[in-house]
Amino acid sequence: DKDDYASIECGVKKLDHYSSLKNCVEITIKDDGRGIDISAIKNQLRTKGLINSDDIEQMAEDDLLQYIFLDDFSTKDCVSAMSGRGMGLSAVKTELERLNGRVEIETQAGKGTTFKFYIPI
Repeated sequence: DKDDYASIECGVKKLDHYSSLKNCVEITIKDDGRGIDISAIKNQLRTKGLINSDDIEQMAEDDLLQYIFLDDFSTKDCVSAMSGRGMGLSAVKTELERLNGRVEIETQAGKGTTFKFYIPI
């Protein structure tokens, strides 16, 4: 049962080493929302014809989650001034790549999503 109010946690810490990155900053943004709907991502990939249906079913969740960063990719049915246009995460990914950074996503249906951004110093 979800609370009436959402919770968002943000954190920043310096890491001496992460994967192939040395001296980087880890920025964590975590919510306790619905999580990212993996089936909605799969449906959009089919609808847009980006990947063959058989291949979609064989893909790992981590690989499917990377598609949320594509231009004009959204799982929202309704577009508003604030969301649903598929531009926000695309812009984040573009800037992250420009900085030679990385992103990891952890999501759980009904529990929330955590984004971890790793940016070299």
